[in-house]
Amino acid sequence: MRKVNRIVNTMKKSGGRFFGLRTKSGNSYNAQFVKETPNYVVIHDRNAQQQRKFAKTSLSGLNMGEIRI
Repeated sequence: MRKVNRIVNTMKKSGGRFFGLRTKSGNSYNAQFVKETPNYVVIHDRNAQQQRKFAKTSLSGLNMGEIRI
């Protein structure tokens, strides 16, 4: 759970920038943070031009510049 919290906190601090987001199902997204609920995060998928909602427990990694989680 600590890794998930680090990913979510980094997403919230992204300041509107895009970042790479990986999920446990193996999908990768070029994403922008939209909002957070206690169990979910909502991102804007830059490639598909739509919003996606993920359970926090399904997040596995994040790349933003030199930050890699």
